[in-house]
Parts: sequence; C-alpha cells; structure tokens
Amino acid sequence: RYPAPEILAITPPSGFNNGTQFITNLSGSGFLPNATVRLTRINQSDIVATGVTVVNSGRITCLVDLSGRETGPWNVVVSNTDSQYGIRTNAFTIENPYPTVSSITPSRGANNTAVLNCSVTGTGFLEGASVHLTKAGAAPITATSVNVESPAKIACTFNLTGREPGRWNVVVVNYDQKSGALGSGFEITQPQPVPEFTAEPIFGTAPLTVRFIDQSTNSPSLWLWNFGDGTTVAGLDQQNPV
Repeated sequence: RYPAPEILAITPPSGFNNGTQFITNLSGSGFLPNATVRLTRINQSDIVATGVTVVNSGRITCLVDLSGRETGPWNVVVSNTDSQYGIRTNAFTIENPYPTVSSITPSRGANNTAVLNCSVTGTGFLEGASVHLTKAGAAPITATSVNVESPAKIACTFNLTGREPGRWNVVVVNYDQKSGALGSGFEITQPQPVPEFTAEPIFGTAPLTVRFIDQSTNSPSLWLWNFGDGTTVAGLDQQNPV
C-alpha cells in the first residue's frame, strides 16, 4: 500500500467567511493524484475544496468556499483514492472579515452638542461593535447607545461637548477587535453664532452718528449689518460699524 498522506502546513492558515479562499500550498507528503481536500468541524457540514491540483506528492493547491461558515478553527483533511487519509486538527481558521465604513449621517456637528444621533453605514458590522471618532493628538470620542441594526448599518449617539473642531475619523471596532475607518469622515464645528449688539446713542436728531458694538457669542468671523433704511455693511472687519 501507499503510505497514508500526512499534512504538515496550510498556506494561508486562515480566511474570511465572506468569500472563497485560494490555498496556495497545502504541504505534506504522500499526496496521490486525484486526492480530495476538505475542512471539517464538529457539528458543521464539511467544506469540500474545489479546483484541487496535486502539484506533487508534497504539495496541493485548491479553493475553499468559506461564505457564511462558522468562525473558529477547522481541521484539514486530505483523502487519497485508496481511502487512506491524513488530518491536521485545528490547522485552518475561519474569521469574520474586517468591517468597512462608507458614510456617517449627519457628517458634522457643533461642539456644544451633547446628544447627536448618527447613522453609520458600511459592511461587516457585528453585534457588540463599538463606534469612535478619532483625531491625532485628541482623546477619542466613543459613541453611546450603539445599536447594530444590520451588518451594514449602526445607529449611535455622540457627545461633542467641548471637543476640538476639525476633521475626525469614524472608526468601527467589532468584538474580535477587527476595525474599519472612514478617514476624516466627520467634522466638529464651532457652534453657530448668536447675534447680539448694543448701540450708542440709541436715539437723537438726524443727522446722527451711532456706534454699534457687536456682542454676539460663539466667535463669529464675518458680519452683515442691515440698518433698516436700505443701508448695509458687510465684511471681516465690520464687527463694530459706525
């Protein structure tokens, strides 16, 4: 009899359960022409390889369809045509794919907003995922009330109070610590200015020179004054017009 096949290693040793993985090198000894390859796991149906090529007695290449299969370690089995087989336990690992982030709605919010409800879309979101806003040199903003509505959508809430204005990355981290990000996908802005002013004097006989003093909050940078008589002034230097 020919000796039973022996499996030494499999390359790559893992694959994602959202597609087909090409096995470039199933190495060992005793592989005969027309040998078959399969992945096995207790309480799971076998994954039978296709496109099996016995390159030589020590190497096989093949394809395994991992779509929707259970994550974790699987056994690798090579069976020769004489019914002898070799098995390497827990030699291949099926993993969830990395999540991707495609958008966030709304994509901006003011830094005086304590509760901003957002919707994050993408792929590969798993139950128990977390959502964060990150920016170099700043502490991350972690979302609360995270609800993974589907593998393509997450609802969550951010507290932006007092956080640094600018562009932030949107990051989703699954429970297995795989993460995906949308670079500069969210913008934190200054809150809208609240107009307020005083005038001196507030009455008099025409022609009358009046100085207007801007007291608007939230740091405006551009002013447009409409004096109600058809006269307007506007500009970066028109904070306190006369």
